[in-house]
Amino acid sequence: MGRSADWTFRGDYIAKHAMTPLIANEALEDPDRLVLDPGPSSLSGRTLRVVGWSPTAGRIITVIVLPADETVNAWPSSTTDQRRYEQEAPDGD
Repeated sequence: MGRSADWTFRGDYIAKHAMTPLIANEALEDPDRLVLDPGPSSLSGRTLRVVGWSPTAGRIITVIVLPADETVNAWPSSTTDQRRYEQEAPDGD
């Protein structure tokens, strides 16, 4: 990952989780992001779960990406994903 996603068809959809493409892209571009491949809830085994920090939201965000067609979704991270991110993030600079 490490790049912005195409939110053309999903930008309005993620708004129901109080997300915006900017917030989700910040999480995707977080240098300390956690990438779970496959995502732990992926039924197909093809989606990635990316957990990263959004400075705009001031919180950890979970982004789901299906790399083949860049289908995406995003929401504020659960306590489980927050814990995963905090445990896996590198220590300081």
